[in-house]
Amino acid sequence: MAEQVETLQYNELAVLGNILSDSTGNQILTAVQYLTADDFTDTRNQAVFHAMLEINSKGQTPDLATVIDTLKNNKVFDAIGGLDYLNTCRLLRSLHLPNEGPNIDGHFCRHTKRYL
Repeated sequence: MAEQVETLQYNELAVLGNILSDSTGNQILTAVQYLTADDFTDTRNQAVFHAMLEINSKGQTPDLATVIDTLKNNKVFDAIGGLDYLNTCRLLRSLHLPNEGPNIDGHFCRHTKRYL
């Protein structure tokens, strides 16, 4: 059970990190087809994903700067762990696959949700 929780937390962070690192906006467009903020088990991840959805709904691509601004406007930036937490997401993305990070697709999202 502990291994499943650890895998789920890792997958959640990797999903967020991949969206943060994708300048094309393709990853958020794919993620919204499969995930909602409520699918994330950690409230910090829910807040970050909610911010990403908010940015996406304005026709913008979520990146580090826009996510920080949105989290600050929502008064949750410090509560999620601030820049250190967002950098952890980006780091886990880069550790998942050294050259690319996890590609968010239906399989990856379903695999993440199956632990819920």
